[in-house]
Amino acid sequence: DHFLLAPLIPFMDEGGYFYLLTMSKRQAKLFKGDRFGLEFVQQVEAPKIADDIEEKEEVDIAEVARVVEREALAQEHAPLLLAGVDYLHPIFMRTTHYKPIVETGMVGNYDQTGTQELHRQAMEKMQPVFDAEVQRHLDEYYNKINSPLANQIPSDVIPAAWFGQAGRLFIQKDAHLWGSFDPATQQLEIHDEQQAG
Repeated sequence: DHFLLAPLIPFMDEGGYFYLLTMSKRQAKLFKGDRFGLEFVQQVEAPKIADDIEEKEEVDIAEVARVVEREALAQEHAPLLLAGVDYLHPIFMRTTHYKPIVETGMVGNYDQTGTQELHRQAMEKMQPVFDAEVQRHLDEYYNKINSPLANQIPSDVIPAAWFGQAGRLFIQKDAHLWGSFDPATQQLEIHDEQQAG
């Protein structure tokens, strides 16, 4: 008599999003990604002004860093994952002011790599970053469990979650808590077993 929403909970996990910057001698592309896929944001053109090839690449990557920071990431704090040949990574790191850069980037030439394959490889690098973020939130919860800032009592948690008063909500997978909550009256009923409705 109602929709079964529990299987959708993993999709509600904010899990985070990230940016992927692919760099090569010919082009730089910025994507925004999450666990479900990548979305193209913009292609970044760098001026061709230096004659020496090493100096030129330094200038190009520095300009890419400036354009990405100014145009796409100015108000962002999401992790940035770099993808490109190995020597471009330290150049970008030296010239950027954007700080949340994933420590281990994707090394190789990705000019001809399709979006699905880019996403697959990016998620291999990003999953440990997301897992560390979840662990950080769990550690924060455990550190606050004996304070008013954390709670595990259903009669407190359920109304707080309904009214948007919970910062983070951890739900035990495959666990059931039977009952009902009426937001109009703020009446919560919890049952030992499943009941009709």
